Amino acid sequence: MVALSRQRLCFLRIIPCTVLAACGVFFPSLAGCGEIPNAQEIAQRLREQYAKIRNVHSVTLWETSHDGKPTSWQKVTVDSVERQRIKYFEQRGDYDAQGNRTQRTTCCTIWDGNIIAGFDYNYDFWKGAGQGTSTHVDVFDGSQPGEIGPFSRQNPVGYLTALIIIHLDTCVREDVDVAISRLPSSHDTLYELKYRMGTENDGHYYRAVVHWERGVAVSADLRDSESKLLRDWTATKYEEFAPGVWVPREGRKRMLQDIVSVIRGKDGKPLEVTTKAFDIRFRCSELQLNHSDFSEDVFDITLNPGTYVYDLRYRVDYQIGNQPVPASEIVRTSLDALDRQRKRSR
Repeated sequence: MVALSRQRLCFLRIIPCTVLAACGVFFPSLAGCGEIPNAQEIAQRLREQYAKIRNVHSVTLWETSHDGKPTSWQKVTVDSVERQRIKYFEQRGDYDAQGNRTQRTTCCTIWDGNIIAGFDYNYDFWKGAGQGTSTHVDVFDGSQPGEIGPFSRQNPVGYLTALIIIHLDTCVREDVDVAISRLPSSHDTLYELKYRMGTENDGHYYRAVVHWERGVAVSADLRDSESKLLRDWTATKYEEFAPGVWVPREGRKRMLQDIVSVIRGKDGKPLEVTTKAFDIRFRCSELQLNHSDFSEDVFDITLNPGTYVYDLRYRVDYQIGNQPVPASEIVRTSLDALDRQRKRSR
């Protein structure tokens, strides 16, 4: 029998959890007292594993296929410390006719807690990003790392689980109903979540499965109003890399058909954007959590000689001279460049 959210087993309401624990029966959090947790409680449970993470190092290969053939790849290295500093290093490329990987671009984003520096290592002064061999850096203020953070969808530590946390937080904030039921399982506590997100005329229906004891999401899918499958996500081969922190070694996300969405263009007019169907798989080859020898030097931002810089804070672009510039000196260097720019324009 599948129990629905908010139903109670009355006799368990009478018997305190401490009594059950004394009898050798342990249940994590609310689920242990016979209650089906609500959306807010599940989101909190999923967040608990991240509170146990002090540092992360992961290396993951993401491969994209179209019509059953591999077309592109990304090798992503993520380093982070307590979500306060992030380094995201990415190599990206294609497949040749023989199916061999060929590298096209290399980039890196570092958030040191104060600023974000985005490095393009294939820059050309005349052709732009991804077209040469020089280094170009965009520098801007950053109160948070955004999509490059531990919740990045390109990081197995936050894969899928982060998406469900965001969805549940939105449902709670906007008072969206989430139907929650417990799935039959011989050993694990698995909850199925069903909810609708979007506008009244353009909503989509989500279904997700959460593993309560591990505090992770294991699958999810997105359907239209006629129950046609549009997208799905899976995370497999979960391993416990730190006490209570489970991370998938492999996973997959698919979009089964092209999706056309309407956004506002630069001129303010509606603009149609088509996202092509895809099939992306990932394999995590390296993962270390809470490593005692983790070096925080990876978060040091240094602009090497010859680097092209655009500082969005002051809207100034320039090139680094003969000496490297550390993060602590970037403001001064940018202001000096701005001063020279103003003098030239007089």
